[in-house]
Amino acid sequence: MRLLLHTMATPELDPSRALALAQQLELDGIDLICQSGYRCAIAPDASLDVARALREEADRRGLVIGALTPYEKRFNSSLASEREEAVASLVHAIDLADALGAASVRVFGGAEVPDADWNVAAGRLVESLKRAAPRAAERRIGLNIENHDGTMADTAARTYEIWRRAEEEIIGIVYDPANLMRDGKEGFPESLDIQAKAIRLVHVKDYSFVPRFPRRGSNEASRRSVPVGEGDVPWANILGTLAAQGYDGDLTFEYEMRWVPEQLPPTPIGVARSRDFVRRTLSDVLRNIVTLPPVCPRS
Repeated sequence: MRLLLHTMATPELDPSRALALAQQLELDGIDLICQSGYRCAIAPDASLDVARALREEADRRGLVIGALTPYEKRFNSSLASEREEAVASLVHAIDLADALGAASVRVFGGAEVPDADWNVAAGRLVESLKRAAPRAAERRIGLNIENHDGTMADTAARTYEIWRRAEEEIIGIVYDPANLMRDGKEGFPESLDIQAKAIRLVHVKDYSFVPRFPRRGSNEASRRSVPVGEGDVPWANILGTLAAQGYDGDLTFEYEMRWVPEQLPPTPIGVARSRDFVRRTLSDVLRNIVTLPPVCPRS
């Protein structure tokens, strides 16, 4: 599994310096935000030449830009014109990802809608994704729907249902168990069991939850961000299960320095602690798998 540094961890840096930090931390590369107005990002309308220059920088450092993370949500809009713009934005993100050498593009599962409108809006969302899928397949760029509040993919079950309806091999899921737990949705192992065969990327972050506070994404008083392995998300069990199931995709450290810098140690310190925990856990899992006694056939 490759370990990536999400550039939400580096709001004070530009992408080139984020690559330098990933190298310093002995990670495999970065997961690059694609958004206007954020320093450590590539703009959604950036030229392919800009993306190629970043790839060259990554190559020089022996790193990858493993994933691209746009913030477009209008795929399920009731306005055809907005859906057209959203699909065009996603197509350009695919081209940027190709120029960056990225393996995947994060896809928001549309904008949140009332429960009564979910099925109809899901149809519009899936139609939009299927329109972009041929371009992604041609470029071999995965389109991965993230478990995320404020979208139609706000539970594991709903994310899986969107994936199931899409019926496109190039479309997968970004598994974010911490997002689901912080929003009071499915916990582990249920969230993994539901989505297991569609998971193509995993976001790794941790929270310490405050007892008796209702868990909602908007209720920041219900939690504190902490380095991975130091909170309440059962990452040892999650990573162990993923490894046992044969998951070999990327793990992105989604260290939330962009949003809650007052809660976290400086990025070089907190991500290093997160990295060490993940590496120890995966090493233990591999050792246990290797040392398991062979199964003798019954006579």
